[in-house]
Amino acid sequence: MVSSVASMQLYTTYVTKIIHAWTDVRICLDQSSGGPNTGQKVDSLIRELPIVVRRLKYADEVADFLEDFMYDELNAICDDDIIPQVSKMLVDGMRLVSENKLDELQTRIDKLPTGCDLSQCKAVVTAPEEIEESGSDNETSGDDDAEMDTH
Repeated sequence: MVSSVASMQLYTTYVTKIIHAWTDVRICLDQSSGGPNTGQKVDSLIRELPIVVRRLKYADEVADFLEDFMYDELNAICDDDIIPQVSKMLVDGMRLVSENKLDELQTRIDKLPTGCDLSQCKAVVTAPEEIEESGSDNETSGDDDAEMDTH
């Protein structure tokens, strides 16, 4: 029987390959969207994911975690369906570990892509939405000025 440590090392290899192939994460690393420590943040995610996936157990919960991480730590919003796909892969991999199907997990690792050529990717930058100032706000401030003049 394979030791628990060895099976978790294999799972961590699986997680690492998934995260490093994920185009959104690769773009974040390339652009340092999470600041100067973007690489450290991604490394931390890779270290934490085995624990998180084991604790959360369900793909939708893992997807919520990943979405929050991408937004909070890497300043990225993933509008495509990749987060549910990644979370399902992570949960399925953990299931294989728990069922001691490590040969199948290794096969999945071997079949994972390495990621696209980022020079072929097209970044879409969207400006943050501006808060529209309504006329009532301006009128209110004008009223405040008028009140101040009368006192």
